[in-house]
Amino acid sequence: MAEQVSVVIPNWNGLKWLGPCLQSLRDQTFKDFNVIVVDNGSVDGSVAFMRTQFPEVQIVELPVNVGFAAGMNAGIRVAQGRYIAALNNDTEAHPLWLENMVRVMDAQPQFGVFACKIMDFTKRDIFDSLGDGYSRSGLSFKLAARSKDDGRYTEPFEVFGACAAACVYRKAMLDEIGLYDDDFFAYMEDVDLCIRARLAGYRCLAIPDAIVYHVGSATNGGSASAFSVRLTTRNLFAVIFKNMPLSMLPRMLATTLIVQIAAVIQAFTTDKRPWLRQHFRAYLKGLWEAIKSLPATLAKRKSTTHLRRLSAAEFARELDKTKQMRRAMDQTL
Repeated sequence: MAEQVSVVIPNWNGLKWLGPCLQSLRDQTFKDFNVIVVDNGSVDGSVAFMRTQFPEVQIVELPVNVGFAAGMNAGIRVAQGRYIAALNNDTEAHPLWLENMVRVMDAQPQFGVFACKIMDFTKRDIFDSLGDGYSRSGLSFKLAARSKDDGRYTEPFEVFGACAAACVYRKAMLDEIGLYDDDFFAYMEDVDLCIRARLAGYRCLAIPDAIVYHVGSATNGGSASAFSVRLTTRNLFAVIFKNMPLSMLPRMLATTLIVQIAAVIQAFTTDKRPWLRQHFRAYLKGLWEAIKSLPATLAKRKSTTHLRRLSAAEFARELDKTKQMRRAMDQTL
């Protein structure tokens, strides 16, 4: 009989992080789960290490680095659990993580996506995120990010989406709406999936007593690398063209472009955004890649339109709701 939960971890040359990550899963109080590590052609000894030190782990070996999105998908396709947990390799799960997740998930069948309380790996009283939001400007954001945990969040509450560094999906939902978009490679693939889930009528619940500690961008060179700037820019526009209701599309595109232009101007006139000034060429390359891939992106949009259950007005209200939640959290933290 299959385990209740399948934990899928993509890995690319993450030997440094695998020990603490996999040991934290071995130490879980909840035991009805299996671990699937998808190795993206690592050359640092990751596979040999897992085979000797963590023989219980199921390893899916890929010959090359196909990215986070396609790596996750390779793991999900062999997973048997009715819940699919996505977990980064640079994380450490609290021993009660899965126990607290499953207890709530079993009691809340109306939700398809579940966010964790993700904390900073070194400063463990500082939030990395407590669920994700998405704005009318086409930008995603982490709720409670970089704020101090003062203990006010104890009960589950609804959020817009979940960060794939540590979250759980119902397998039945993924079977209906599809997996991550392989073409994203990395960045925004979780936003894309959560938007598709929300448009299909699935909701997301944050579970504050399910805790994971996260280093963040350990594999890809930091959140402000040229790599991340290029892919985030490209995928930001892909998310909009793939998913936004037609009535919202013109205004959102205009707003997004205005925000992007303002950010570039600010980066070149002040020192507040030096990373964008430094990686301006990567930013332009991301824009160009978004334009080149537009025909393929629109084809994907057409293929998922039949799954939508939310009207444009209902989806717009969801975006307004998450904006209000962010504002309320910022005011009280």
